[in-house]
Amino acid sequence: MRIERSNCVGLLRGSKDFLSFMEKCKLVDLPFLGRKFTWYGPENKKSRLDRFLVDEVWYEQFENIQQLGLNRSVSGHCPILLLHGYMD
Repeated sequence: MRIERSNCVGLLRGSKDFLSFMEKCKLVDLPFLGRKFTWYGPENKKSRLDRFLVDEVWYEQFENIQQLGLNRSVSGHCPILLLHGYMD
């Protein structure tokens, strides 16, 4: 998993710690469709803060699980829909 940001400074150590935590716990970041970022802030800041994480065993039991970033409406965060099956 990559650290996905644009125009965001700081918290790089926290991001690296999070990636390390995911690896130690064997968590999978599901395929993400619809948009690159899930949070939009002032001064054109963008980041993928929100996501579904599952463990490897769960991921292997379900095929074609994806997450879809939806349009934001109330806050700077985009809702995410968990999908079972392929979406074009």
